[in-house]
Amino acid sequence: SKGGLSSIDDVDPSNAYDDADTFAVVGICLEVTNWSLGELMENFGDFFVVWAVEVGYDKMLLAMANNLHDFLDNLNFMHYFINQCSFHSEMRGPNFKCIQIDEETLQLQYISRRRGLNALVLGLVYRAARVLYNIEITIGITTVTEYARDTATDIHTIYKIKLDTAPPHSSTTEHFSKSKKKDHSLIESANFPVKLRDFNQIFPCHICFDRDLIIEHVGSFLLNEYNLGDRKGMRLK
Repeated sequence: SKGGLSSIDDVDPSNAYDDADTFAVVGICLEVTNWSLGELMENFGDFFVVWAVEVGYDKMLLAMANNLHDFLDNLNFMHYFINQCSFHSEMRGPNFKCIQIDEETLQLQYISRRRGLNALVLGLVYRAARVLYNIEITIGITTVTEYARDTATDIHTIYKIKLDTAPPHSSTTEHFSKSKKKDHSLIESANFPVKLRDFNQIFPCHICFDRDLIIEHVGSFLLNEYNLGDRKGMRLK
């Protein structure tokens, strides 16, 4: 009954719990494991990615990007979708920005008003790289800076992410960073017909609507995941 919960059945997955309640449970975990807060949060981040994939979120996560750089850059959109569309939560999400230093090095910037979560990102990113993109990385915190605002404090954490190319891993940059070499031959071709069916496959999460906010078509992922095939002409509110 510690932390106000008698069993796992008392946890409501759709509820955004207050940080005080969450860290009460974290405190119990620290007592049981004898880990530091950083170790616990990093391991939980690692576990959370595995859990998300096992319960079926792998399709959504894989649809976000083809490489780790773009995936990290799209985390802001994912948090907005989860907070506003799935759980209708007013919780202020974190802000991510990923910068490519070179083809084997990324810099991730993480800004949050919630303390104690920057170690969580270490486990999340490490496991996401392995599970989603089959690459090995090393990730560490470079700097942590706090900025006082009128009503809260922003905690700005910068991470350095390196692709592990040493044997036995020998990870390639294909699913890690953006390639500097771009071939525009197809795009610049005068004849580049794209059928709607192909467009929906290329952009599985897109939504196309007209001036009256009537949905014209959506990507294949949204079409199948949310059974939208029979809901043509639906208006965006």
